Amino acid sequence: MAPHHEHALAALAAGKHVICEKPFTTEAALAKEMWERARSTGLTTMIAHEFRFASGRMRAKELIDEGYVGRLNLVLLRLLMGARPGSRSAEAAAIEGPPPYSATRDSLDQGAGFLWSLGPHYIDCLRHWFGEVESVSGELVNSAPDRSQDGNIVQADADDKFLFTLHFADGGYAQMNASRGARFGSGATIEVYGSDGTIVTPQTGLNPPAHGKVLAARAGDDGLAEQPIPERLQPFADERDDRLMPFRLLVREFARGIREGTSPAPNFYDGYRCQQILNAVRESTATGRRVPIDLAG
Repeated sequence: MAPHHEHALAALAAGKHVICEKPFTTEAALAKEMWERARSTGLTTMIAHEFRFASGRMRAKELIDEGYVGRLNLVLLRLLMGARPGSRSAEAAAIEGPPPYSATRDSLDQGAGFLWSLGPHYIDCLRHWFGEVESVSGELVNSAPDRSQDGNIVQADADDKFLFTLHFADGGYAQMNASRGARFGSGATIEVYGSDGTIVTPQTGLNPPAHGKVLAARAGDDGLAEQPIPERLQPFADERDDRLMPFRLLVREFARGIREGTSPAPNFYDGYRCQQILNAVRESTATGRRVPIDLAG
């Protein structure tokens, strides 16, 4: 988060190729500097938005590019997750008091919050599927901000819920609602509605599965039906961690970029554009206004 800027620039200065973890950094200006510095070096730079390579998302991208949904109208995204197993119950919290303050978990300035944690993967997915975003509105919410510090109650400003609306430069918009405090929450899904068809990518956890599922239908169909996913999009499984197949595919692209002298997507440019949107959600929260995205730079 905050150290990514310093560490990435130091690595580039040392002549190293870089994969940077998300979120890219904490400010759009810093993200732009990272992208421009990477571009000036000619080194291979990518950002770890590995879920571009989850098979369901890759197949949905192919269908969209083939014109399956026609003109985009609306994308609805839902990410509603309950408390993790072993987390404190409301009764225990009332007895024990608020948890201790931790800047890395509780401070927006340190890049904390649910939006910064999970939002980049969903924003990158939307940009990958539908292109640049021209304006953003949204709101960050912390529904349980009390923390303990040196015997006092202090407030965390990092969000545990977020909402945003993105307007795409090529038309259509996306709306996302997310919470990590939704007990018995329904999980996650992305629903794409266009002039000619619909695509739905359900998932059971925070992240899309390596070997995902795509449901789709077009005008004249009886209803949503599961679409076959070609083996070329899911060439292997990795039982150690379901996130590893897409990450290993990203690393293959990174190695190809080093061989060819390129920076395959998702690269530092994508990290910069994503950071613009993240910061615009924060600005919209503060002002209550829709925030335009500068696409000139």
